[in-house]
Amino acid sequence: MNQITYLYNRIKANRTLDRVLCAVTVGFFPLFLVLVVENIHLQSLPALLRFLGDSVGVLVYDYFFVGLVFAGLALLLRQVWMAMFLEGGALYLLALVEYFKYDANGTHFSIADLVMAGKISDVARFAQIQISPVMVCSLAALILYVLWTAFLHIRVRLPWKGALPLGAGVLALLTLTVTVPPVYSAIYQVCGIDYEPGYSPYSTDEVFQKNLQIAYLSQNISGEVSKRLARPKDYSQKSIEALLPTQVPAESGPFEAPDVILIMSEAYTDFRQFDGVKVPNGTYDVFDRMAREGAKGEAMVPTFGGYTCKTEFELLFGLPVKGISDESVPHQLFTDGEERPTFPAYLREQGYETTFIHPFSESFYNRDKAYRSYGFDNLCFENDFDVKTTRLGDYIDDNTLMRQIEAQLESGTDKPQFIYAISMQNHGPYTGTEKYALRDDRLTSGEEAELGRYLYGIAQTDKALGELTAYLKQRSRPTVVMFVGDHYPYLGRQAGLYKKLTRVASGYSLYRQPYLLWSNYQLNYELPKEQVSTFYLPHILGDAIDLPKDRFLTDMWSMMQTTPRFTFDLGDNSEDAQALMKLTYDRTQGSAWSDMDN
Repeated sequence: MNQITYLYNRIKANRTLDRVLCAVTVGFFPLFLVLVVENIHLQSLPALLRFLGDSVGVLVYDYFFVGLVFAGLALLLRQVWMAMFLEGGALYLLALVEYFKYDANGTHFSIADLVMAGKISDVARFAQIQISPVMVCSLAALILYVLWTAFLHIRVRLPWKGALPLGAGVLALLTLTVTVPPVYSAIYQVCGIDYEPGYSPYSTDEVFQKNLQIAYLSQNISGEVSKRLARPKDYSQKSIEALLPTQVPAESGPFEAPDVILIMSEAYTDFRQFDGVKVPNGTYDVFDRMAREGAKGEAMVPTFGGYTCKTEFELLFGLPVKGISDESVPHQLFTDGEERPTFPAYLREQGYETTFIHPFSESFYNRDKAYRSYGFDNLCFENDFDVKTTRLGDYIDDNTLMRQIEAQLESGTDKPQFIYAISMQNHGPYTGTEKYALRDDRLTSGEEAELGRYLYGIAQTDKALGELTAYLKQRSRPTVVMFVGDHYPYLGRQAGLYKKLTRVASGYSLYRQPYLLWSNYQLNYELPKEQVSTFYLPHILGDAIDLPKDRFLTDMWSMMQTTPRFTFDLGDNSEDAQALMKLTYDRTQGSAWSDMDN
């Protein structure tokens, strides 16, 4: 302690040395923090040096972005070490989250992720947390830097009356630079920051690798602000009425109202489409039998490797997530408790009892709040199950989910039932010990193990489907099942597995999903032969059971014939594009004029 006091007194006794040390410590901090944050993601000193040499414009932007935050906090707090502690700690934690998220499922941290979970424990169940030496050294360096600054007693000399408004002004200036399109567009262009939106993890990763974390986070904020839902210029009751047909198809007879089960299966897809992958026998036996006994079609889902709730939204609303600016977490738009005109809400109007079943936390994706707006009579999350739960790895398995569906069907209601079930069993990471032993010369041993674990889970889903259909065949009440996967699983580090299995991994091939329509009675329904966007599946399901069509459903059925795919950049030039966008706004954020006849 005496030596520290002696050193402090020596520095303060030499005013020139004191000023130089303080100036260097303050001026170097933004660059130091940028290097710490980016190196946590890169985990490589050579890669960090390449970034410094190849991305000077991005580095300059990062310096000023971090520097403005630092300056604003320092002015507001007046203690420089506290500003360093707050900003450094926040960015360090975000860097860890980014690293673990990318390592687990190949998607980068975004602002939308802040609303993904109600509890940190929900997110932790997805991650494989392994602390690296780089993370430890970076934290140690950051702590030492803050302690050194505290040792120097660097503080803002301005009085509170001057420091507070100046600090607020600095942070307001920074806010303008990332939220005003003409401003941030010009800055990003000058600094060489890529701010084009990506529609897949591959294209998004390309943007991230150019910008790295701080600039990526900044442009992500800009993107979220720019895509906030804006009221269409000509939006009015009259313009919505003009989109809808004046008449609806005549009903052929009384609506029989069978029970309906819509299952969205987590990360389910058919891996037999990849040439050379030796899928173990029996993995898809029940799936194939259901296709033979019923019908099989192909859908295009709006996401890959994550963001389940995009597909979830399309199945709930029967409208494109593209119509709400491809919102990453659509549920966050519907937490006000106000009921929306969804497919379940329409079925409830037709006399159905509606139930949502999901064997996971009710707070994740804000489902506990959002689903109160979607027209469901009953919500059943992991703590609400009536049946005994069993697990595959960390998650409640599909056998339990199917038994809960059966329990709901046996609940004794006199009404026809609509059950929307979202599974959890096959969510990543795919690291469990229960797996198939696979051999593929194109894959690493780790990728073989991941794929073997994934396919083992798919086989268990197949068995669970077999038990459900066997139960339904013994049931006298007519029941229809629609089954579809929400997206492809994320397999291999940086999704490298797909790049080895297909030459078009970055195209639309990884958004194709088979879907099934099956019943325990003679349905005789033919699915569309062409691929359709997922949001048309509720309309297909409704048409299959002869659900009476209102004007909105009639219009959507017509648009499916002319614009079967409206996802990513597909369908943008069709005559239906503006109608789909406007109807989506109307039924999600607008006045729901397209639902007035219900």
